[in-house]
Amino acid sequence: MIRAASRLDRMSDAALQVRMKSDPAAFAEVRRTVEATARDLGLGPKQVDELGLCVNEALANITRHAYGGAVDQPIELSDRLRCSTK
Repeated sequence: MIRAASRLDRMSDAALQVRMKSDPAAFAEVRRTVEATARDLGLGPKQVDELGLCVNEALANITRHAYGGAVDQPIELSDRLRCSTK
């Protein structure tokens, strides 16, 4: 389950909540959601790509190092993205 909510104004922010299994097949959807939220907040293409890469790498590290490669373990992400658009 992925939930993203945003408020767009001078100081924009978005809440993101993800509950998923440690299956790499699910990483792309999470990455796309994070990237879309970042674009909605006004981040540039390079920043969006770098954020997406960080999320993908974090999920891969959780699966590889915390769960020993098991694809059926729970992962929960929760964060607030904030962007100042001065």
